[in-house]
Amino acid sequence: MNNMNQKRLINILLVIWILIIWGNSLMPGDVSSSQSGFVVGLFTYVLDLIKISYNEVTLSSLIRSVAHFTEFFILGMILVLRFKNIFISYGIGLVIIFTDEIIQIFVPGRAFEVKDLIVDTFGLNWGILIVAGIIYLIKRNQLKSLE
Repeated sequence: MNNMNQKRLINILLVIWILIIWGNSLMPGDVSSSQSGFVVGLFTYVLDLIKISYNEVTLSSLIRSVAHFTEFFILGMILVLRFKNIFISYGIGLVIIFTDEIIQIFVPGRAFEVKDLIVDTFGLNWGILIVAGIIYLIKRNQLKSLE
């Protein structure tokens, strides 16, 4: 795949991923809860099978936090691949995070949650740092092989 096609693909992935994030935020609270409830149900089924005790409220909160982290971890990865700069990626990521929470103010059953901002930011940070680190290691190894 040539460089122009790679850029186009990354741009498309970025737009699709932002739409997925904001699409999730536009879901009313009851729809979002039922989606989370489905995943919680799967986990409780498995935990019951292997006889591990749990608190369903804590499990639900954990699953929602992992989902938030994952959404923004992936966003951070895509942003670094697109902009090749951690500062630009971080700035754009923060705008997307805040926009995501602001959207939820206007959606029935949803709210602006500081906890979500924190989890989203951690996900964004890790996505950016891991991909930036991999890119750095690849470039360093390429330079060493030229010596």
